[in-house]
Amino acid sequence: KPVTKKFGVSKEKLSYLIDSTAAPICIIAPISSWAAAVAGFVTEGENGISLFCKAIPFNFYALFTILMMIVIVRMNFDYGPMKKFEMALKMATADKDEEELSKIGNGKSIDLVFPIIVLICMCTIGMIYTGGFFASGEEKTSFVDAFAGSDASVGLVIGSMGALLLTLAFYLPRRVLTLKECMQCVPEGFKNMVAPILILTLAWTLKAMTDSLGAAEYIAGIVENSA
Repeated sequence: KPVTKKFGVSKEKLSYLIDSTAAPICIIAPISSWAAAVAGFVTEGENGISLFCKAIPFNFYALFTILMMIVIVRMNFDYGPMKKFEMALKMATADKDEEELSKIGNGKSIDLVFPIIVLICMCTIGMIYTGGFFASGEEKTSFVDAFAGSDASVGLVIGSMGALLLTLAFYLPRRVLTLKECMQCVPEGFKNMVAPILILTLAWTLKAMTDSLGAAEYIAGIVENSA
């Protein structure tokens, strides 16, 4: 937030940029828990991950959202309510911003990038591990099959724990954060995940209800007859 304030970006625009680089990227990234979950619905015929990759060019919501975000950033234009927030921020003084920037400490850009890269790599390793990629003999599977048949919930836990330990080993010797500050981040992370977990729980509940009502077959019948 101090960086965005320094360059005159409102928190409303920051939230838009974060949202536009979160879900749209996730739902077209082959190496993700979303891809593994979607691939798991393919029970016969073509490989689920292969089918997921073929569907990426037709995911217009994700592609147009990313394109819109790039256009807004590169052309530096705002509209609607966002323009009001941006104008209000530019009229504000920068004294408080400089004060916040002075509290950043000795952190560098790599301290943000490294944990994210490690998390992605470790979660990928954790997921293919649960899919049998590292098994021996006849139980060993290919990378694609292991990823498609992985247990995402277990793999993500393994990957997250590995990423946390590697991040601590990266931060502590360089004194970016103290051990106490690192441990305080753990419960904060749990608290931040309460809302997403509730959203997923409600989404799964809605899916179970629509499945029991036969909504998928009903919509498929309508589309098939009118296509």
